[in-house]
Amino acid sequence: MEMPYQHELRCHRGFDLRVWLNNEKNLTTNTCLCPPSFYDNMYQYQNQRMSLSIKFRIVSDSWSTLFAIIISLIDDSEERIIHSYEQFTYLSTRDCKIKFNIYLLYSTRSKNESKNYAIQIDIYEKISFIYRGSLLFPIIFPFLPVHRLAYIVDIPRTNKDIQSCSNSQCIRGKYVKYSNNPKTGNFCQCNPGWSGRYCTIQHTCICSSDSICIGVLANNQSVCVCLINKFGDRCLLVDTICQIDKNLTCQHGGQCVPADEFMTSTKKFVCICPKGYIGDRCEIVDNKIILSFQKSIVLSQSIFIHFIQVINNSAPMRTTTFRTISLIKSSLIVYWSQPFHLVFIELLNKIYYLAVIQKTYERSTIINKTINPTDRCQHINELFNQTFIQMPLLRLIKYYHLPCRNYSSNLSYFYDDLHICLCYNYEKQRLANCFDFNHNMKFDCLGQSVCVNEGQCFQDTSDCPQRAMCICPACFYGT
Repeated sequence: MEMPYQHELRCHRGFDLRVWLNNEKNLTTNTCLCPPSFYDNMYQYQNQRMSLSIKFRIVSDSWSTLFAIIISLIDDSEERIIHSYEQFTYLSTRDCKIKFNIYLLYSTRSKNESKNYAIQIDIYEKISFIYRGSLLFPIIFPFLPVHRLAYIVDIPRTNKDIQSCSNSQCIRGKYVKYSNNPKTGNFCQCNPGWSGRYCTIQHTCICSSDSICIGVLANNQSVCVCLINKFGDRCLLVDTICQIDKNLTCQHGGQCVPADEFMTSTKKFVCICPKGYIGDRCEIVDNKIILSFQKSIVLSQSIFIHFIQVINNSAPMRTTTFRTISLIKSSLIVYWSQPFHLVFIELLNKIYYLAVIQKTYERSTIINKTINPTDRCQHINELFNQTFIQMPLLRLIKYYHLPCRNYSSNLSYFYDDLHICLCYNYEKQRLANCFDFNHNMKFDCLGQSVCVNEGQCFQDTSDCPQRAMCICPACFYGT
């Protein structure tokens, strides 16, 4: 009964390990396995450190781009020492909900309180090594032994947004402005093999030849950014998971990305799928929906297509896309990768038609549907008289079962200013089942739109979307 208490005294917030020194003589010793926030023989003292929680955001044209993120603790000395760093990959379609928790330690114990410290984040495209930009977050109150900081970081859109300028002091590098503070924040981005505030300190880069060296630590260890299939401090280790049989990794031309050693995951790789395919290995073909319209339906040149996914014990999930129809055609084909149970077509002036209804979602199917005038979704004003219409919505909605009963099987759905309702049979009765539907939704890809000139941005799903498209207003065109 005393052992757990003794272990707790010997290893504060850690695991007590017994290490065999000599098997023949049965010589052992005890040591502690502890987190980096503690030190000494029993890890009873706290390290001075930075504790970071970071979430990343990125605009819609880079959702499927793999990034290398390097987060460093630096000081403002002439050497511009990198005290410690963490490096990991970021893929928005995989990591959009993840909050990254990071510890950064000072190179000396205790830290030099005469210096100012900051967190620098460098961002590269992992596959092409294209530099996207850097961000700087100064550390205020440097006298504190432990800092707990939280940031939301916007990854710069493209390397074209990088602002650089000439500086005669920046000898072996280029002067770059920080993305989060371009007016006053800038630094010398040194060429490989050089470091310091003005790139005047030479060092030997020990990264592999096919990687890039972006700095050096206080102990002269190089900071390396590896190729997609390599890992390790010097990028000398090869991850072969993506080099095995393609039928076991990514299919249909998908990009295989090895699992990040920084993240805990049961998956050994992730696939970035091309358009038309989804799934863990890009093995699932998108649904193909062929829509044609009866001649009496007056079509607008552009239509909205709303996909509704019904979720048990939760609000339905809605995603919307946009299509244009040629004046000489009355049909279109839509490819869709996400699950759905209902599909509504919206023409101009809020005219809705029910295109697809299915109780069970079936993937990789071809759906043919001809839209008839009887598929039109009626507004509640067409079903009730003025006495009912003048009621407050909270009272009026209590009577929504009446149209389903009065019109029997001729009415399957209707809508008001806030809902869409479906009529269904329940114990020999016709009842209405309504769900929230925003008829004036703003399509800006959740604030991550790259569309300009008031173009609208549509995404394939609201949960870690993979693709987006811009719909241009009149007199404008482009992607």
